Amino acid sequence: EKVAVDTSTTGTIDFNILDGAIKYFNTNQTANRIVNFRGDASTTLDSILGVGESITVALVMQQGSTAYYLNQTQIDGTQVSGVYAGGTPTSGNATGSDVYTFTIFKIASNHLVIHGSVTQYKT
Repeated sequence: EKVAVDTSTTGTIDFNILDGAIKYFNTNQTANRIVNFRGDASTTLDSILGVGESITVALVMQQGSTAYYLNQTQIDGTQVSGVYAGGTPTSGNATGSDVYTFTIFKIASNHLVIHGSVTQYKT
């Protein structure tokens, strides 16, 4: 599986699904983040998924002594409230890493649904 390695620590994460299904942040995060799922800069996720299709992606977020978390999800630049195993994340995992896994389902045209989970790993 192709992995996109990223060193950014703040701002909105544009997760370009056409570039691969895993994004690995190898630098400690310094702020809560928003993740925006899209095909790429010029392609919407809605246009690459057919009705009844899904895709599963993962983000690995390194954390320092102060932990941060993904506090918002977007699809093609529009906020989408996902549902999470164990409830919506409200904090990160200090001095470890958080692995977010999202499955995005296309229910109808311009109707995508997100199911997410987060697993915390300690160093």
